[in-house]
Amino acid sequence: DDLNNEAKEVLEVYDDHIVLTRALETDFPAGALIMPAIICMPEGGLVKEDIGNDVTVSQIRFRAIENLEYATSPDETYLGYEYLRKWNIRPGGGSVGSAIIQPSVTVDSETGPWNAYPYRSVVDETVDFSFVADNPEDRWNNKMFLMRRRGRVKPFWVSSRRKDFIVTQQIVSTSIEITVENMGQEYRDIEGSPHHIEVILKDGTEFRRGITALSSESVDKQEQIIEINSSFGQLIDPEDIERISYIRLVRLDTDEIAITHNLGIYSEFTIPVITVEQPSVP
Repeated sequence: DDLNNEAKEVLEVYDDHIVLTRALETDFPAGALIMPAIICMPEGGLVKEDIGNDVTVSQIRFRAIENLEYATSPDETYLGYEYLRKWNIRPGGGSVGSAIIQPSVTVDSETGPWNAYPYRSVVDETVDFSFVADNPEDRWNNKMFLMRRRGRVKPFWVSSRRKDFIVTQQIVSTSIEITVENMGQEYRDIEGSPHHIEVILKDGTEFRRGITALSSESVDKQEQIIEINSSFGQLIDPEDIERISYIRLVRLDTDEIAITHNLGIYSEFTIPVITVEQPSVP
């Protein structure tokens, strides 16, 4: 029935159903059409074209404007900023880590060669990475992520997703010290730019912490101690850890993102990001 229609805001999208912000006022039968509605604005005047003597085609071009007021809240935040989970980043679609960590170099010490990861400032450095979605839920999550950015204004966290620290000794539940393989870094390397890390355990548990100090002298030239701002509250063995990675606060480096829909099978878009000033460690 073309006369029976309603417009409602969508809150969440799943593979097999959607959740609205308000209840429908009318019952709709199975097979009823659900179509997206979006705010638009004209991008020019009316264009008319005469076809033959008795047909005139009129066109007006509209530009879609996202309904920003309906953007959902992020699933997870750290220090007040959204943490970007990796579920919607295309594997190999760009390397965040390449803009955060330098490749390791081999240093010859008294006890033999070891790998070092010299820290470098990444403020104002940019990198591209891609999002992809092949189902309604991921497409919705990708779109909500972009809506929450409000253009290039709102920063968010990204992870290097690398094993930037290799833990060598058990971490006591009340300890704020982590013993790791020697990286060739000293405290002065992190003093000027706050460092933040995520700790991912093999059972899926996640922690995010700030680094407050890094020992300038290694324990035995093979190990260093980093200090974090708070303990983990549980005993952690080195073999329990999937990875410890740097995380960086970044923002979009553009105000316009184009989402490409490929044959109705999947959608994708690529965003350039730029690092911003890192928040102080609380």
